[in-house]
Amino acid sequence: MLSASVALLGLTRRVDIAIVGGGPCGLATALAISKARCLQGSSVEVFESDEFGPKGASLQISKPGWAALSAIDAEAADRIRRNGAPVTSVSLRSLGGASLTPAPVRAFMAVVGWLFRLLRRAGVQRGLTRAHLWHDVRDVLRERVVARGVVLRPSKTLVELREGADAVQLRFGDGDEVEAAVVLACDGTRSACRQLLPSEPDDLLVDENKSVWRGQARGLDTNGAATFYKDDEGRSGLVFPAGAGQGSSWTFISASVAGRSRSSDDARARLAAALPRELDATLRGAIPCWKQARPIWPSNCRATRAPNHAPNG
Repeated sequence: MLSASVALLGLTRRVDIAIVGGGPCGLATALAISKARCLQGSSVEVFESDEFGPKGASLQISKPGWAALSAIDAEAADRIRRNGAPVTSVSLRSLGGASLTPAPVRAFMAVVGWLFRLLRRAGVQRGLTRAHLWHDVRDVLRERVVARGVVLRPSKTLVELREGADAVQLRFGDGDEVEAAVVLACDGTRSACRQLLPSEPDDLLVDENKSVWRGQARGLDTNGAATFYKDDEGRSGLVFPAGAGQGSSWTFISASVAGRSRSSDDARARLAAALPRELDATLRGAIPCWKQARPIWPSNCRATRAPNHAPNG
């Protein structure tokens, strides 16, 4: 087993386990490793491309996910549960605002919503499911990981990965070099590890030819309502509660155009170009670039490339 050493100028730092990706998956993995008896004493470092600042939209955690999270760290699971917001109704609408929810479902949701409102008045926060802000989940896990002595390395973009006989060499965009006995890739669908390793197949994921924008609207409270949107051109979207006291989160999906946004302003411009002229009031209120886009719609807003993932709007 390798032992961690102080990084000296011109020398490669050595760690036992390097986790690439500091989202909920990478942090939960680091938390589990820090508690594993067979790995006690191992040095663990998590490398994340951002600075662990706020970003992302909402998410839901499945029953198996809750079971795994509770087994890893019961305190973290309890804190994350408290941060969730109940979803008390679900509906389907066109992007323009027309209801697409079948009448029997609308009637059922009206009764269910009424019951949940009664429970809320009694102090019981229940719903069909719970929504959690992605950043809130990560922040709880980050605090628990740091408390366990795991080292977090923010602003680390992996640019090179080399497999050796006994270790893996990692080089990051800032020049930092690390040698690890084990590397765990937890860096999502656009995994840098998978792209950099020649042994990894490049067809693991199905390309759906879609571009996705996500963000948070702190000032929009839907009172537990979750709305799905679609149109005849293959575009879709959703507005969900973002977590307790966090407003709402939104997602918009359109046909994919090659490339990624270079900045938040670029992402907003590309999103404005992809939005339809008529937009449902709730979705319009959630997407902050809508008001910016209207005065220059459409020619000055048109972009030739759209991001597959954009920062918060």
